[in-house]
Formats: sequence, structure tokens, C-alpha cells
Amino acid sequence: MAKKWYIADNDEKKGPFDRRLLAEMASIGELHGGTVVWREGMEGWAEASAVPELACILPGRRAKRRKPVIAYVLLFVLGLYGGHQFYLGKMWKGIIFLTATTAMFIVTFSFAFGAAQDFNAAFLLAYLPATALWVFDLATLSRQVDKVNRLG
Repeated sequence: MAKKWYIADNDEKKGPFDRRLLAEMASIGELHGGTVVWREGMEGWAEASAVPELACILPGRRAKRRKPVIAYVLLFVLGLYGGHQFYLGKMWKGIIFLTATTAMFIVTFSFAFGAAQDFNAAFLLAYLPATALWVFDLATLSRQVDKVNRLG
């Protein structure tokens, strides 16, 4: 006898569905990794990406879920270089961090060797954008990780 699956969509439970129908739903985007599913024998509801029987039918699934702890460690250790953004697969945001940090170092070295005179202008052009990017990501990183994992 085929296993019958149920899904929760906006707090509305739907089903039962067999695996073949769930595969069709996944192929047209109605079932994704973040869809909550359940079948008899499971302890409780779980995301489809966490259920091995269904994970293999999900299109575009990332090999691994990103962990918030690792993202935060990268933010604190390599944050100005965009390490946390590269970890999340957001290459362009990582490149923006690298560019802002490079500008910051250029300004710092120009002061160290006496090439620049106006510290206030340099601060606004280099240090403020890099710092603002870092603080913004500090406040939103857990949501970014959740979104990557949900859409993954």
C-alpha cells in the first residue's frame, strides 16, 4: 500500500497525496523544500527538504542547509571580506563587501603614507559604507540564512 502524504499550506492541511503526485507538484513548483509535510509513522510535521523520501524529488535543492552559527562566525571573522555572504551563495553581495573593504584599506594606506589629507571625506567614502554593510548584516543575518534554506 502506497504511503499517503499530507501537506500544510498557509495553515491549511491538504491531502492525502501519493509520492508520484508530490513529485508532479514539485516539478511545477507547488511543493518545495520549505513545504511542511506529514505521513503516518512520522513523529510530527517536517519540511519536505528534511524528509529523505521527498528530498530527492525536490528540484534545485542545495546539497546542505546553511547553519546560522557558521554564518555568524564568518560574519565576525571575515565579515568585512564578505565571507558570510559567499557561504550563503550570495556572490554579488560578497563582492560588494570585498570592494568596500578594499576602498577602506586604500584610504587607510593613503593616510599612513601621507597621500591623503581630509580624514572626514575619507571616512565617509570608505569606512562608513563598509561598516554600514556589516551592521546591516549583523541585524539581518539569521533571516538571510532562513531564506536561503527555505528557497534552497
